[in-house]
Amino acid sequence: MSILFCERTRTFHLFNNEISYIMTVLPNEQMGQLYFGKRIHHKDDFSYLLEMSPRPMTSCLFEGDRSFSLEHVRQEYGVYGTTDYRHPAVEILQENGSRLSDFRYQSHTITAGKPKLAGLPATYTEEDGEAETLTLVLKDPVTEITLQLFYTIFVGGGILARSAKLTNQGSKDVHLLTAMSLGNIQFELLQGELDINSGSILENVFAQALASKGLDLFYYDSKSTGELDFVVQNGKDIDILEIKSGKDYKKHRALDKALQVKDWQFQRKIVFCKSDVKAEGEILYLPFYMIMFYALKEQQRLIWDPLVPDFN
Repeated sequence: MSILFCERTRTFHLFNNEISYIMTVLPNEQMGQLYFGKRIHHKDDFSYLLEMSPRPMTSCLFEGDRSFSLEHVRQEYGVYGTTDYRHPAVEILQENGSRLSDFRYQSHTITAGKPKLAGLPATYTEEDGEAETLTLVLKDPVTEITLQLFYTIFVGGGILARSAKLTNQGSKDVHLLTAMSLGNIQFELLQGELDINSGSILENVFAQALASKGLDLFYYDSKSTGELDFVVQNGKDIDILEIKSGKDYKKHRALDKALQVKDWQFQRKIVFCKSDVKAEGEILYLPFYMIMFYALKEQQRLIWDPLVPDFN
């Protein structure tokens, strides 16, 4: 088992007795995959595995170079808007409406063992000698979002574990629309549980519906309270809108905690869900379609009444 890096060709080779996994830094500084399969002998230069040849009807990155296009390259973590029209691994919505990302190689580290993934079921090692981990650090120069890609190769068997971590180091809020996962969600989808992604899909639908009404979209997230889907400025008041796709729509820990904060006062607390119209305590449950009726209060205006005496 080993992880080797060739500085001259900027190529990574992860291997044990059974498999090899080879990556390289592409000409545009993104990461590309060269090989994954049966163990092969190491060499410093695997560039012959990179598919670069002119193709008709292909968008290319560099002017005058018709041989390099991301559409025909196996990428490690494909992004939206870089001459590749396949579905991206990650899609991030910026404040200005742009969804373009460009995660470029910055640095890497090679460590013994496997880092723990907080809150997620994952493989692990009991001793550091059982595995080795490569951590790639990529960064988008515009949004300043950092993408860490983790690759752990184990001593025994053809086992390679991967994970990704996104960190917003910029000064502006962004919305994560898509992020590739290799966790249990794939198995649930293969078993026909297609509703597993309905929560994130519904949140995007509701965001679009609210934006079409001219509303500014805000959300709230903290370790102590949790995440509130939509926080809406309603005149002098604040409304909270929660979107629940499952049958357990009455379980809303973040909303419950927010209502317990003494100094926080909210006007309407609405949960859109698979329910009829009903109210329980301070919370109003509405079916999804009723988002079309959601509107802000009319601003109170001071109107001069000619029947009222003028005291000036």
